[in-house]
Amino acid sequence: MSEQVSTLVFIKASEGPRASTELEVRLQQLVSQSLGEPGCLAYSLQRSLTDQHLWLLQGTWQSSDALNAYLCQPPLQLLGGLLGERLVVEMDLHTFSGAVGQSAAITSSPHAQAFA
Repeated sequence: MSEQVSTLVFIKASEGPRASTELEVRLQQLVSQSLGEPGCLAYSLQRSLTDQHLWLLQGTWQSSDALNAYLCQPPLQLLGGLLGERLVVEMDLHTFSGAVGQSAAITSSPHAQAFA
C-alpha cells in the first residue's frame, strides 16, 4: 500500500474585484467536485489574510496513484481554464508524501508549549 499524498496549490488571482470573486466561486466548485473523487480524503480552500488575491487549495489523497488518476479528471481541468480566462496570474503546485504531524513527536518536544 502506498503512502498518502498531499497537495498544496497556491493561486494568485488577477487584480480587480471581478477576478477574485469569480475565482472564489470556481474554486469552491472544484473543492466540492474533488471531495467526491475516488481516493480523495480531504480537500479545502483558504484565502490569505494578508493578500485578498491569494488562495490555497489543499488536498489529501490515499496514494500517489489516486492523485495521478485525479489529475486526469475533468474537475482539475478547471484550473487550466482559469489561466486561459485570465482569472489567475500565477499558480504554484507542491506535492508531499510521507507521515505528517506525528502527535507524539509534537507533544514530546520541549517547544510544544508554544503550540498549546
